[in-house]
Formats: sequence, C-alpha cells, structure tokens
Amino acid sequence: MKHHWYLLGAPVIALLASCGPSPAERLARADDSFADHRFGEARLDLLTAIDAAPEDTKALTLLARTQLELGDGEAALSALDRLAALKALPQDAPILRAEAELLRGNTRAARAAVQGEATAEAWRVRALAAMRDGDAAAAAKSFTAGSKSNGPKARLMAENARFLLLRGDGSGARRLAEAALAEDADVLEAHLAAGQVAGSQGRFADALATYETANSRWPENRAALIGRIASLGDLGRVTDMAPLLEQAAERAPGDPALVYLQARLAAANKDWAGVRRMIQPLEGKMAALPQAQLLYGQALIELGLHNQGSTQLAAFLRHDPGHRLANRLLATAQLQSGNPGKAVATLKPLVERGTAGAEDLAIIASAANKAGLPEASRYAAQARDYSARGIGGRLAIADAALRRGDWGQAAQAYRRILEVTDSTNVMVLNNLAFAESKLGNADQALRLARKALALAPQNASVLDTAGWLMIESGAAPSEGRDLLRKAARLAPGNQVIAGHLAAANRAGS
Repeated sequence: MKHHWYLLGAPVIALLASCGPSPAERLARADDSFADHRFGEARLDLLTAIDAAPEDTKALTLLARTQLELGDGEAALSALDRLAALKALPQDAPILRAEAELLRGNTRAARAAVQGEATAEAWRVRALAAMRDGDAAAAAKSFTAGSKSNGPKARLMAENARFLLLRGDGSGARRLAEAALAEDADVLEAHLAAGQVAGSQGRFADALATYETANSRWPENRAALIGRIASLGDLGRVTDMAPLLEQAAERAPGDPALVYLQARLAAANKDWAGVRRMIQPLEGKMAALPQAQLLYGQALIELGLHNQGSTQLAAFLRHDPGHRLANRLLATAQLQSGNPGKAVATLKPLVERGTAGAEDLAIIASAANKAGLPEASRYAAQARDYSARGIGGRLAIADAALRRGDWGQAAQAYRRILEVTDSTNVMVLNNLAFAESKLGNADQALRLARKALALAPQNASVLDTAGWLMIESGAAPSEGRDLLRKAARLAPGNQVIAGHLAAANRAGS
C-alpha cells in the first residue's frame, strides 16, 4: 500500500471548520482533489466537512478511501466503523477493511475481512497477506486463483509482477506489469510494478519514464518519487537527482530510503566519508535495506577500514551469495588486508560458475599469485583471455543501448571499454560523449568530445558531436559552428549534421 508524508493537527481542522466553504462545497472540492490524486488536500476538506456534518455518509466513504491512499489504516478503519454504525457501508467495504488491516500489519484480520469473497481483488488481498506472512506457496496459489476470478485484475497483476520479480522470474514479471498497465493505466500499483521491473532489468530509461509518469499523476506518493530519484541515479544523472532528493528529504527527514539515496549521491561524488556518516545510523535496519548495507561496506573499504567493511559485506552476501560486486569488494578488502587466500576463496565460486568478470579474474589472479597457489597462472590466463574477448561483447552491448536510448547502460559499457583499453578508441570516446550529454553530464561530455576530436579532427561524426555539444552547452558556440561547418563539408549528405548546423546558425543569428 502507499505511503505519504502528511501530519494534520486537530487545532488546524477546528480553525478551518469555523469559516470558509460550506460542507457541501468542501465535499465537492475533496471529490476533485481525490480524482487528481491530491489526497492530502482531499483529507483536509473531508475532515472539516465531516466535523460540520458527522453523518454525511458520502464524505465518510470518501474519507475511508482517502485514508487508505495516504497509508493510514487506523483512520480508514475508524471511518468504516462509523459507516457501519450508520448502516451505510459501500459495496467494496470488505476490500477496504482488508486493505486497512494490511496497513496495520494484521494479516489474519485482513483475510477474515474478505472471507467468502471470490473477486480478483479479494484474492489480491489474500496473496499480499500470505507474502507478508512469508508463505510464498500460498501467495502463488492466491495469485493464480485471482487470475481466474471475476472483477478488475490490474492491481492483482501488478502485485503478482512484484512477487514474480522477487522469485527471479523477470520475464514473467514484465509480462504481468505490462498487462496491468494495459488493463488500467489509472492504477498506481501498475506503474510502480512496471518501474520496479524495468529497473531490475537494467532498463533504467524505461524505469525513469514510468516513475516520472507516476510521480506526475500521483505527486504525493512516496514510492513514485523515490523510484524517480533512484532511476536518475541509475542513469548517472546526479545533477537532476540532487534537487529532487533535497526536496524529498525536507518532507521526510531521516526516511531510510531517502538516506540511502543521499548516500548514493555522495558515492557518485566519491565522498566516502559522507556515505559512512549518512548510513552509519541505519546499521540496525540493514536487514531491510540490503543495498544500503552494500554501499556502507564499500564506503568502509574505500576509507581503508577493511575489517569493518568485510563484516558488512559478509552479512550482505549471506542473503545474496552470488552478488558480483559484493564478492569483488570483499575479495579486494581481504587482499588489501593481507589475506590473499581468503580473497581467492571468495571469488573462486564466481570463476567456477562462469559469472566472474574481468575485474574479478584480475583480482583472483593477483591474490592467487600472492598466496603462492599453483592455479595463479591459470587465473592470469583467464583474465587475459576474458579481456581480449570481452571488449567486442561490451562494444555490442554499448552500441545496442545507445540505439534504444538507454543512455545509462550505454555510458556504463563505454566507460568499461575505456578502462580496459588505452582509452584512445575514437568512436567509443565519441559515443560516450553523446551518452553523457543525454545523461545531463555536460562538462564530462564535452571533455570526452574534445579528446575524440584531438584524435580524429577529420572525422565528420566526431566533429558533429563536439560542435553540437559546444553549441548545446553554450561553452563555445562560435567554435561549435566552425566544427559543424567542417563536418557538413566532409559529409554533405548527412541529415543529422545538416540539422545541427541549421539549428546552430539560427541560434547564432
């Protein structure tokens, strides 16, 4: 269920009830606010209207729904109890009561509320209750039963998508999330599920677009805003991420999910001391924030606190033993703290499963050599072979990501290529500059474009990228136009270059 950030004092309600619009006008305004997903405003009007007309069943019904949207199960139950006393419960009261009980963490009461109900919504409640009780088998049966039942299924499919994602069925999760959106695009859970699935599959641009839509349509929803901020971070758009994160933190200081995102921002700026300072107060909540624990462990290692970092990473790996980055960081800490044998033992399972990357193989080769192990030469040969074979594969991944507009994945892949080569591949530099510009990293993009230009001053594509970035950023418009003119002379039939030159000339006229 949704979580929002609102506190409303009783004196404020009393003061507002004493003047202003009539109860009927407030109810009409609350209807409009609810339809626009401005639930905080709706609640304010409803409470003042009900204070003046305590038996207004329409206002009480809308209040129950509003409290559920705001994540307040207790208040929703209170409104439903008042409706029951007035013998005016809505037809879907069992579902509303069950959702309120789920918000209160009372799964038994939630199941009892929908006893005898056979709609898809009732089965969704049973599935969520089973998930919260840790009964995956019962949850799966409930989702299956719901898919065969009557009634709207968008929310059922959205929650099932999240369930499948937790169980590692990414393709099934994507299919259900897309089906949920297709059935009803006005269901918040469908947007959140689609965003979560896209993010888990590395489709960060898709995730951002989905969360942006949800955040625009449900501006008070915490999950939509946090998803949007996290997706910007995944895409490397830290400039865009920072102001949104600051606004969210002001609304909910100390929110663990926001603290983690603030730490991610600090990590992007290599402020490892800041990461440690932010996450340290969350040590007791790490079980619910595994990614924060991973980042905390990395920060400790970056600060030279290898033993403390190893403790955090070992705890993280107990829940996700195959996580490559966590294993790599732990092996690095073990190697740097004088335990090469432990480093080999940490990475050996990845190597044997064939999931180790170039960095993993380089670390295990170095560790095995320092430990005097006979397999050191084999690991070193594997590392050399992987590096030679891996560049072509990474280039294909980067180019494909660039074509579909997944700037984050493209930039990450191009950066990895530069890390394992001599950093002089002109088209890699050029394409990375383009991807960085799309991520909003204008200074980095221009630096890369200039480097590519120095290596290939007669390449029309390179001239176009560098020239257009100079125009677009405002860094050197005159030089940019000169480069675009040269690019147009070298490639007179290129429509993209011609378009850039025409736009540059219009801007300069």
